[in-house]
Amino acid sequence: ESQLSLPQSKKQQRRSGTKKKRGGDALSNNSTASTSKRSLKNKEDKSKKKKKQSSSDGPQKTVPHFLFDIVRYLAIFASGAMLFMQILPIVVLPKDEITGLQYFVRVYLIIFCASFILLESRIPLLRRLSFPAHENWILRGFMYTFIGIIGMEQDVAIKVEDIASGTANILGPDYGTLFASLFFAITTWIMVGVGILYMILGTMCLQKWYERLEKEYQEKVGEWKRKKKREKEIQKEKEEYVKYEKDRREGRGEWYDDIETGK
Repeated sequence: ESQLSLPQSKKQQRRSGTKKKRGGDALSNNSTASTSKRSLKNKEDKSKKKKKQSSSDGPQKTVPHFLFDIVRYLAIFASGAMLFMQILPIVVLPKDEITGLQYFVRVYLIIFCASFILLESRIPLLRRLSFPAHENWILRGFMYTFIGIIGMEQDVAIKVEDIASGTANILGPDYGTLFASLFFAITTWIMVGVGILYMILGTMCLQKWYERLEKEYQEKVGEWKRKKKREKEIQKEKEEYVKYEKDRREGRGEWYDDIETGK
């Protein structure tokens, strides 16, 4: 019985050993899978951090420069909205509802608003198409306030004309007319406000300061772009060199040598 029990015990030990090996293999596989997932997550996190760093690596504007740009963006918005409000009646309304004087006034306002948009964009090629007199902030502010006041007068004239012709609703305007008049009023007030700001800033001789800040910022941006371009070229050369060395170790480097020597 003792002899028979020995082989049975050995079999049980072997089975338990195989089970332990299988359990260890499963644990090792799970651990390797978890480590691979962690490594992939770490790589993704690193790539996201690199993208964020590359996007924030560029030169940043100072607070005064940023505030000056806010005024410029408001001017672009007001000029674009005023341009739209002057073009829309010419395109939509029939010709007999617009007098010759109103038509020419709208055309002049369209030209001035388009010139302001080109000027405020600060694109050298487009700025050449604008009026040179608008470069001065005091004169530019005066023109902004003038155009804004003309827009206010247009809004009042349209309302008076509707009342005189009897087309105005006694219960008040509908939602479309109310929205259009509100949008026009906001646009004109922004235009007047931007004009007053430009006149104040120009009187305080802050235009030269803004021009200096813009020039320094553009120089920093150009230098940063050249630096990034050099880094990309160096990275590309390194990748090509690594690929070349890998092909050489695999026995394919002679093809590149023959191509480079022209043999």
